[in-house]
Amino acid sequence: MDEGEQFRDLILRVHAGSEEATRELLQTYGDHIRRVVRRRLVGRLRRRFDVTDFEQSVWAAFFTRWDSFDRPEHLVAFLVATARKKVATANRRHVRAQKRAVGNERSLDGSAAAEVLLVPDGLPTPSQVAMGREKWDQIQECTPRRGHPILEMLRQGATHQEIASRLGVTKKTVQRLLRRLAGEVEP
Repeated sequence: MDEGEQFRDLILRVHAGSEEATRELLQTYGDHIRRVVRRRLVGRLRRRFDVTDFEQSVWAAFFTRWDSFDRPEHLVAFLVATARKKVATANRRHVRAQKRAVGNERSLDGSAAAEVLLVPDGLPTPSQVAMGREKWDQIQECTPRRGHPILEMLRQGATHQEIASRLGVTKKTVQRLLRRLAGEVEP
C-alpha cells in the first residue's frame, strides 16, 4: 500500500469513528498546526490563548471537510493555512479590541476627569521593584553560572525552543533547569 492509499485509509477510518485512527491523525499532523501557531502568535496574545485553543479550532474545521483530502500534502496545506488564518484573526481582533473598542472610550468632561486621575499607571511600586530584585538575586544564586543565560532569555520572554536554539542546548535542558529551580526557590 503506497502513502496515498495509507492516508486515504486513515481518513476513512477516522470518518468511521475509529478513536485509534483519530489519535493517529492528531499525533501525525498536529505538529504542523502547533509550529504555525507558536511562530505567529504575538507575545501579548500568548497570555490569553494557548496553542491548544487554535489547534482545536483548526481540527474542528478539518472535521467539517474531512472528505476533501486525498493526499497528506493537501491535509498539511489545509491545516497550515487554517492555523495561519485563525491566528491572524485573533491577532487582528485583539489589536482592535485594545485600540478601538467603544467600551474603552471615556469623556474627559465632568466626573470622568476625576476617574482618569485614579487609573493606576501600571508601574510597580518601589517596594515591588525591590522585592522583584531580591527574588531575581535569589534565583540567580540557586542557578549554576551556565544557567544564567537561560534565565536571562526567559526573563526577556523567549520560549524554551528559542532558548534551546540560540544557546545550542536541548529544550529538555531548559525545562530541567526550571524544574530544579522550582524545587529550590522559596515562594
